[in-house]
Amino acid sequence: MFVIVALAIFALAIAVSKLAMKDDGQRGAHANAERALLVGEGLELKGDPADEYELSGTAHGVRMQVKNRASETTPGVTANKSQSVCIIRFDVALVDQIVCPLSDADSVMGPLPSSPRVRTELAAFDNAYAAFLQKGQDESAYRGGETHAVLGGVPNAILERLLELDLRWARVKEGKCELAFAPLEAADVVRAVRVAARIANGKDEPKLTIDSGAKRAPRDDFRSLSGLSVGVTWFLSFVAAIVVTPLLAPALSLFKEPGGRIFCDGSALVYTSSSHKYIQCANDPARGLFVYYFVCFLIILGLMITVFLGTAKLKAMSK
Repeated sequence: MFVIVALAIFALAIAVSKLAMKDDGQRGAHANAERALLVGEGLELKGDPADEYELSGTAHGVRMQVKNRASETTPGVTANKSQSVCIIRFDVALVDQIVCPLSDADSVMGPLPSSPRVRTELAAFDNAYAAFLQKGQDESAYRGGETHAVLGGVPNAILERLLELDLRWARVKEGKCELAFAPLEAADVVRAVRVAARIANGKDEPKLTIDSGAKRAPRDDFRSLSGLSVGVTWFLSFVAAIVVTPLLAPALSLFKEPGGRIFCDGSALVYTSSSHKYIQCANDPARGLFVYYFVCFLIILGLMITVFLGTAKLKAMSK
Protein backbone atom coordinates (compact mmCIF):
# COMPACT_ATOMS: atom_id res chain seq x y z
CA MET A 1 0.00 0.00 0.00
CA PHE A 2 2.76 2.39 1.01
CA VAL A 3 4.77 1.57 -2.12
CA ILE A 4 1.71 2.17 -4.33
CA VAL A 5 1.23 5.62 -2.80
CA ALA A 6 4.89 6.46 -3.46
CA LEU A 7 4.70 5.32 -7.09
CA ALA A 8 1.49 7.30 -7.64
CA ILE A 9 3.05 10.52 -6.33
CA PHE A 10 6.18 9.95 -8.40
CA ALA A 11 4.08 9.34 -11.52
CA LEU A 12 2.22 12.60 -10.85
CA ALA A 13 5.55 14.44 -10.66
CA ILE A 14 6.55 13.03 -14.06
CA ALA A 15 3.22 14.10 -15.59
CA VAL A 16 3.54 17.64 -14.23
CA SER A 17 7.12 17.81 -15.52
CA LYS A 18 6.03 16.85 -19.04
CA LEU A 19 3.39 19.56 -18.96
CA ALA A 20 5.99 22.09 -17.81
CA MET A 21 8.39 21.07 -20.58
CA LYS A 22 5.61 21.65 -23.10
CA ASP A 23 5.22 25.19 -21.70
CA ASP A 24 8.99 25.71 -22.00
CA GLY A 25 8.75 24.84 -25.68
CA GLN A 26 5.93 27.34 -26.20
CA ARG A 27 7.93 29.94 -24.30
CA GLY A 28 10.92 29.34 -26.60
CA ALA A 29 8.79 29.84 -29.71
CA HIS A 30 7.30 32.99 -28.22
CA ALA A 31 10.76 34.34 -27.36
CA ASN A 32 11.98 33.74 -30.92
CA ALA A 33 8.99 35.60 -32.34
CA GLU A 34 9.62 38.52 -29.96
CA ARG A 35 13.32 38.59 -30.89
CA ALA A 36 12.45 38.88 -34.59
CA LEU A 37 10.11 41.81 -33.91
CA LEU A 38 12.62 43.67 -31.77
CA VAL A 39 15.65 43.42 -34.04
CA GLY A 40 13.42 44.38 -36.95
CA GLU A 41 13.59 48.00 -35.72
CA GLY A 42 17.34 48.04 -36.29
CA LEU A 43 18.30 47.88 -32.62
CA GLU A 44 20.75 45.45 -31.03
CA LEU A 45 19.20 43.08 -28.50
CA LYS A 46 20.93 42.05 -25.28
CA GLY A 47 19.19 39.63 -22.95
CA ASP A 48 16.22 37.26 -23.03
CA PRO A 49 13.06 38.66 -24.68
CA ALA A 50 11.01 36.70 -22.13
CA ASP A 51 12.79 38.42 -19.24
CA GLU A 52 14.63 41.69 -18.65
CA TYR A 53 16.48 42.86 -21.77
CA GLU A 54 18.05 45.90 -23.42
CA LEU A 55 17.92 47.36 -26.92
CA SER A 56 20.37 49.95 -28.21
CA GLY A 57 21.27 51.58 -31.49
CA THR A 58 19.59 53.82 -34.04
CA ALA A 59 15.94 53.41 -34.96
CA HIS A 60 14.25 55.68 -37.49
CA GLY A 61 17.16 58.11 -37.34
CA VAL A 62 17.18 58.39 -33.54
CA ARG A 63 19.90 57.04 -31.28
CA MET A 64 18.17 55.42 -28.31
CA GLN A 65 18.42 52.91 -25.51
CA VAL A 66 15.51 50.71 -24.43
CA LYS A 67 15.30 48.65 -21.24
CA ASN A 68 12.27 46.43 -20.71
CA ARG A 69 11.20 45.02 -17.34
CA ALA A 70 13.96 47.04 -15.68
CA SER A 71 13.76 48.51 -12.18
CA GLU A 72 13.78 52.32 -12.29
CA THR A 73 13.21 55.03 -9.69
CA THR A 74 10.16 57.17 -10.30
CA PRO A 75 10.75 60.93 -10.58
CA GLY A 76 9.51 63.23 -7.85
CA VAL A 77 10.42 65.50 -4.97
CA THR A 78 8.86 63.06 -2.48
CA ALA A 79 8.05 59.37 -2.18
CA ASN A 80 10.49 58.15 -4.83
CA LYS A 81 10.11 54.42 -5.37
CA SER A 82 11.35 51.74 -7.74
CA GLN A 83 9.08 49.99 -10.19
CA SER A 84 9.45 47.65 -13.14
CA VAL A 85 9.09 49.55 -16.42
CA CYS A 86 9.98 49.67 -20.07
CA ILE A 87 12.09 52.83 -20.37
CA ILE A 88 13.35 54.53 -23.54
CA ARG A 89 16.09 57.17 -23.45
CA PHE A 90 17.04 59.45 -26.34
CA ASP A 91 18.13 63.03 -27.15
CA VAL A 92 15.60 65.76 -27.90
CA ALA A 93 15.63 69.50 -28.60
CA LEU A 94 13.02 70.38 -26.00
CA VAL A 95 12.91 72.42 -22.81
CA ASP A 96 12.91 70.57 -19.50
CA GLN A 97 9.53 69.10 -18.68
CA ILE A 98 7.84 66.23 -16.92
CA VAL A 99 4.63 64.31 -17.56
CA CYS A 100 3.22 62.08 -14.84
CA PRO A 101 -0.09 60.46 -13.91
CA LEU A 102 -2.46 63.07 -12.56
CA SER A 103 -2.75 61.14 -9.29
CA ASP A 104 1.03 61.38 -8.80
CA ALA A 105 1.32 65.11 -9.47
CA ASP A 106 1.74 66.09 -5.80
CA SER A 107 4.41 63.51 -5.10
CA VAL A 108 6.28 64.37 -8.30
CA MET A 109 6.05 68.19 -8.23
CA GLY A 110 5.09 68.88 -4.63
CA PRO A 111 1.85 70.47 -3.40
CA LEU A 112 2.92 73.87 -4.82
CA PRO A 113 4.60 73.18 -8.18
CA SER A 114 7.26 75.71 -9.24
CA SER A 115 6.19 75.25 -12.86
CA PRO A 116 2.59 75.71 -14.03
CA ARG A 117 0.67 72.81 -15.44
CA VAL A 118 0.38 72.80 -19.24
CA ARG A 119 -2.49 71.15 -21.07
CA THR A 120 -2.59 69.45 -24.45
CA GLU A 121 -5.28 69.45 -27.12
CA LEU A 122 -6.43 65.94 -26.10
CA ALA A 123 -8.87 65.97 -23.19
CA ALA A 124 -8.46 62.23 -22.51
CA PHE A 125 -4.71 62.72 -22.06
CA ASP A 126 -5.16 65.71 -19.75
CA ASN A 127 -7.67 63.75 -17.67
CA ALA A 128 -5.07 61.05 -17.07
CA TYR A 129 -1.77 62.99 -16.94
CA ALA A 130 -0.35 66.28 -15.70
CA ALA A 131 2.42 68.02 -17.67
CA PHE A 132 4.79 70.64 -16.25
CA LEU A 133 7.26 72.64 -18.36
CA GLN A 134 10.23 74.59 -17.06
CA LYS A 135 9.93 78.32 -17.73
CA GLY A 136 12.75 80.81 -18.15
CA GLN A 137 15.25 78.58 -19.99
CA ASP A 138 17.32 79.80 -22.94
CA GLU A 139 15.04 78.90 -25.80
CA SER A 140 17.53 79.52 -28.63
CA ALA A 141 18.47 75.83 -28.93
CA TYR A 142 14.90 74.59 -28.99
CA ARG A 143 12.12 74.45 -31.55
CA GLY A 144 10.54 77.82 -32.14
CA GLY A 145 6.77 77.64 -31.88
CA GLU A 146 6.80 74.26 -30.12
CA THR A 147 9.09 75.24 -27.25
CA HIS A 148 6.43 75.28 -24.59
CA ALA A 149 4.18 72.55 -25.94
CA VAL A 150 4.00 69.16 -24.20
CA LEU A 151 6.59 66.82 -25.76
CA GLY A 152 7.18 69.28 -28.58
CA GLY A 153 3.55 69.59 -29.59
CA VAL A 154 3.22 66.06 -30.91
CA PRO A 155 -0.14 65.35 -32.60
CA ASN A 156 -3.03 63.86 -30.68
CA ALA A 157 -2.43 60.48 -32.33
CA ILE A 158 0.91 60.21 -30.49
CA LEU A 159 -0.69 61.20 -27.19
CA GLU A 160 -3.31 58.50 -27.78
CA ARG A 161 -0.52 55.92 -28.25
CA LEU A 162 1.03 57.04 -24.96
CA LEU A 163 -2.31 56.47 -23.27
CA GLU A 164 -2.70 53.03 -24.82
CA LEU A 165 0.82 51.97 -23.85
CA ASP A 166 0.25 52.95 -20.22
CA LEU A 167 2.78 55.76 -19.88
CA ARG A 168 4.20 55.91 -16.36
CA TRP A 169 6.13 59.13 -16.86
CA ALA A 170 7.93 61.23 -19.46
CA ARG A 171 10.82 63.46 -18.50
CA VAL A 172 13.06 65.86 -20.44
CA LYS A 173 16.14 67.21 -18.68
CA GLU A 174 19.03 69.02 -20.35
CA GLY A 175 18.17 67.65 -23.78
CA LYS A 176 17.75 64.06 -22.60
CA CYS A 177 14.31 62.46 -22.75
CA GLU A 178 13.04 59.32 -21.10
CA LEU A 179 9.69 57.66 -21.65
CA ALA A 180 8.67 55.05 -19.10
CA PHE A 181 5.84 52.57 -19.63
CA ALA A 182 4.52 49.59 -17.77
CA PRO A 183 6.48 46.48 -18.94
CA LEU A 184 5.65 45.84 -22.60
CA GLU A 185 5.44 42.89 -24.93
CA ALA A 186 7.61 42.98 -28.06
CA ALA A 187 4.93 44.34 -30.40
CA ASP A 188 4.24 47.18 -27.97
CA VAL A 189 7.96 47.88 -27.52
CA VAL A 190 8.06 48.44 -31.28
CA ARG A 191 5.17 50.89 -30.96
CA ALA A 192 6.91 52.69 -28.08
CA VAL A 193 10.17 52.93 -30.06
CA ARG A 194 8.31 54.56 -32.96
CA VAL A 195 6.56 56.96 -30.61
CA ALA A 196 9.97 57.96 -29.21
CA ALA A 197 11.30 58.52 -32.73
CA ARG A 198 8.30 60.68 -33.56
CA ILE A 199 8.86 62.81 -30.46
CA ALA A 200 12.60 63.14 -31.11
CA ASN A 201 12.28 64.15 -34.76
CA GLY A 202 9.19 66.31 -34.43
CA LYS A 203 7.61 67.52 -37.64
CA ASP A 204 10.69 66.50 -39.63
CA GLU A 205 9.88 62.82 -39.00
CA PRO A 206 8.36 61.02 -41.98
CA LYS A 207 5.13 59.31 -41.09
CA LEU A 208 5.68 56.10 -39.20
CA THR A 209 3.12 53.35 -39.02
CA ILE A 210 2.18 53.10 -35.33
CA ASP A 211 -0.60 50.63 -34.71
CA SER A 212 -3.42 51.68 -32.41
CA GLY A 213 -5.12 49.50 -29.84
CA ALA A 214 -4.90 48.43 -26.22
CA LYS A 215 -1.57 47.34 -24.76
CA ARG A 216 -0.99 43.60 -24.98
CA ALA A 217 -1.15 41.67 -21.72
CA PRO A 218 2.26 40.37 -20.51
CA ARG A 219 2.80 36.69 -21.24
CA ASP A 220 3.56 35.71 -17.65
CA ASP A 221 2.41 32.15 -18.39
CA PHE A 222 5.63 31.62 -20.37
CA ARG A 223 7.89 33.58 -18.00
CA SER A 224 6.63 31.82 -14.90
CA LEU A 225 8.84 28.76 -15.50
CA SER A 226 11.75 30.53 -17.17
CA GLY A 227 13.77 31.11 -14.01
CA LEU A 228 14.19 27.41 -13.28
CA SER A 229 14.12 24.76 -15.97
CA VAL A 230 12.49 21.41 -15.42
CA GLY A 231 15.88 19.69 -15.41
CA VAL A 232 17.27 22.01 -12.75
CA THR A 233 14.09 21.55 -10.73
CA TRP A 234 14.57 17.79 -10.74
CA PHE A 235 18.24 18.11 -9.76
CA LEU A 236 17.60 20.51 -6.88
CA SER A 237 14.63 18.46 -5.68
CA PHE A 238 16.75 15.29 -5.81
CA VAL A 239 19.47 16.86 -3.67
CA ALA A 240 16.94 18.33 -1.26
CA ALA A 241 15.11 15.00 -0.93
CA ILE A 242 18.38 13.24 -0.01
CA VAL A 243 18.91 15.75 2.78
CA VAL A 244 15.31 15.94 3.97
CA THR A 245 14.36 12.24 3.91
CA PRO A 246 16.44 11.13 6.92
CA LEU A 247 15.14 14.10 8.90
CA LEU A 248 11.51 14.10 7.87
CA ALA A 249 10.66 10.41 7.82
CA PRO A 250 11.34 9.76 11.55
CA ALA A 251 9.67 13.04 12.47
CA LEU A 252 6.49 11.79 10.81
CA SER A 253 6.67 8.58 12.86
CA LEU A 254 6.68 6.45 9.73
CA PHE A 255 8.65 3.71 11.49
CA LYS A 256 6.12 3.48 14.31
CA GLU A 257 2.46 2.60 14.67
CA PRO A 258 0.34 3.10 12.59
CA GLY A 259 2.89 3.97 9.91
CA GLY A 260 4.73 0.74 10.55
CA ARG A 261 1.62 -1.32 9.86
CA ILE A 262 1.10 0.46 6.55
CA PHE A 263 4.60 -0.31 5.36
CA CYS A 264 4.52 -3.86 6.69
CA ASP A 265 1.05 -4.63 5.30
CA GLY A 266 -0.59 -4.75 8.71
CA SER A 267 2.28 -6.22 10.71
CA ALA A 268 4.31 -4.16 13.19
CA LEU A 269 7.91 -3.07 12.79
CA VAL A 270 10.50 -4.67 15.10
CA TYR A 271 14.03 -3.57 15.95
CA THR A 272 16.70 -6.24 15.44
CA SER A 273 19.55 -4.00 16.62
CA SER A 274 18.81 -0.89 18.62
CA SER A 275 22.39 0.33 18.28
CA HIS A 276 22.10 0.44 14.49
CA LYS A 277 18.35 1.14 14.47
CA TYR A 278 17.81 -1.58 11.91
CA ILE A 279 14.12 -2.29 11.32
CA GLN A 280 12.33 -5.32 9.97
CA CYS A 281 8.69 -6.18 9.47
CA ALA A 282 7.46 -8.88 11.83
CA ASN A 283 5.93 -10.90 8.99
CA ASP A 284 8.70 -10.17 6.45
CA PRO A 285 12.27 -10.02 7.87
CA ALA A 286 13.70 -9.25 4.41
CA ARG A 287 11.90 -5.92 4.30
CA GLY A 288 14.19 -3.48 6.07
CA LEU A 289 15.10 0.11 6.66
CA PHE A 290 16.73 0.73 3.28
CA VAL A 291 13.57 -0.11 1.35
CA TYR A 292 11.49 2.02 3.66
CA TYR A 293 13.81 5.00 3.31
CA PHE A 294 13.79 4.61 -0.47
CA VAL A 295 9.99 4.68 -0.55
CA CYS A 296 9.97 7.78 1.65
CA PHE A 297 12.54 9.35 -0.67
CA LEU A 298 10.29 8.79 -3.71
CA ILE A 299 7.35 10.38 -1.90
CA ILE A 300 9.32 13.45 -0.81
CA LEU A 301 10.97 13.88 -4.24
CA GLY A 302 7.65 13.51 -6.04
CA LEU A 303 5.92 15.99 -3.73
CA MET A 304 8.67 18.61 -4.14
CA ILE A 305 8.59 18.45 -7.94
CA THR A 306 4.78 18.37 -8.10
CA VAL A 307 4.38 21.30 -5.71
CA PHE A 308 6.96 23.53 -7.40
CA LEU A 309 6.02 22.94 -11.03
CA GLY A 310 2.32 22.55 -10.26
CA THR A 311 2.22 25.85 -8.37
CA ALA A 312 3.99 27.62 -11.26
CA LYS A 313 1.48 26.20 -13.73
CA LEU A 314 -1.56 27.13 -11.63
CA LYS A 315 -0.20 30.64 -11.15
CA ALA A 316 0.17 31.01 -14.92
CA MET A 317 -3.35 29.70 -15.57
CA SER A 318 -4.84 32.19 -13.12
CA LYS A 319 -3.50 35.23 -15.00
